[in-house]
Amino acid sequence: MTGATVVAPPNPWPGTAGGAYSPYWGGDIKLYVWAGIFAGSTFKWGQSATDNLDAGNVWGGGLTSPTPPAGRLWVDLSCDVLALQTDIGGSRSDGAIAQAEAGTASITLSDPTRKYDPTNPNGPFQYGGQTRLTPGANIIAFAEVWNGTAITQYRLFTGTVDTWTEAWMLHPGDRRAVVVASDAVKDLVALDYGEQPAIGAGDTVGARIERILTYYAWPGMRVLDSSTNALQATTLAKSAWELIGRATEDELGFTYLDQLGTLQFRNRANWSTRPAPVLTVGCAPATASYDAMTTGQVEAANLNIKNAVYATRTGGTQQVARSEDSITRYGLHSYKRTDLGLQNDGQAGAWASFLVSIQGTPRTQLDSLSIRPQFEPAMWAPLLSLKLITDRVRVLWTPPDMSATTEVTGRAIGFSHTVTRAAWDVGLRLAQADIYANVMHWGPHPKDRLTAGNVYV
Repeated sequence: MTGATVVAPPNPWPGTAGGAYSPYWGGDIKLYVWAGIFAGSTFKWGQSATDNLDAGNVWGGGLTSPTPPAGRLWVDLSCDVLALQTDIGGSRSDGAIAQAEAGTASITLSDPTRKYDPTNPNGPFQYGGQTRLTPGANIIAFAEVWNGTAITQYRLFTGTVDTWTEAWMLHPGDRRAVVVASDAVKDLVALDYGEQPAIGAGDTVGARIERILTYYAWPGMRVLDSSTNALQATTLAKSAWELIGRATEDELGFTYLDQLGTLQFRNRANWSTRPAPVLTVGCAPATASYDAMTTGQVEAANLNIKNAVYATRTGGTQQVARSEDSITRYGLHSYKRTDLGLQNDGQAGAWASFLVSIQGTPRTQLDSLSIRPQFEPAMWAPLLSLKLITDRVRVLWTPPDMSATTEVTGRAIGFSHTVTRAAWDVGLRLAQADIYANVMHWGPHPKDRLTAGNVYV
């Protein structure tokens, strides 16, 4: 693993004011963690409806009205962040290829003065006798990278607070506020109006997702792939997130909320494409790569094998797809669906065949890897620019005691950031990162035994 000279960022920083910097993160990068709370002031000069000076009240904790004013006040938490953990995307599923999960963030704040303690009656974020550090407050985390001439901003997480807590500690140095947040998946889960008259027969999957979002008046941005698969009518009898997941699985696609909070739908065709890798990490002689991978997790399991798929659309006839070679070698691993929302049996058969083609054989795969860009600061921009599903990553591994390089190319399906003042690690979860053995080698090799009498084995 190579090292790199870390240069302190320009001062003053040419990007957004505030933020936090650590020389252990590598290169010209700053971290920002902001909380969006209701605007308003707890103190007012001049006359006020709550003025009670003649009653002996010289300074109070704020207005008595519990209704917060309009607008939002963004508070920069960055310099008090002791630890940040964010995660978006999904993982390989035991069902159809992969599934997305809610994006999450966990933030630990140093709080010796209890300014972030929601139970502190004299805290700066009290208003109307109530704290504004509550569930529902907006949280965004982003990074800015300086390339010597310009600043580029990359969002890491967009969501709202689920819990904001602080244990009561006697000594100021021990006080920590912990903020747990998640993205708008929880809002889509909460949208459920109950069963409606059936509508939307013939919708493509992308059109169905748009119909669901429109029906529930979801205000978020969305980017939806086109689809050639048509669906039966829906009664919208589930939550918005369940309905979206159902349509996505009928497609064998992937739907997730990205770092900006945009809902992204990727269609089935994305799994079959093999675009050139946009990022190469790992170590290999004479290969242009970022040598910053610290760990890699390899998985060789049969839990995801689907070598016999029995698929039936609602009201249709069962369609079967089997891989006899896989069944003979690994045994029967069947998967059954009886409630596909596809419009005809031909599409159900194609659904089954595609799933067998993707998951019919167990493969040794690189499941995930950890990257520490401190060792290669130039990689920050391409790393933070990765797009889930559509972008592929090449990973090279050459142990110092071996001459052969293991090369793996996989599709990014999940990101995580683990940040402390001492380190910034980026985790990537991969799909289709198959590992193949070298069956032929040109030139000298440590296993060459031709001169020992072994001519053919």
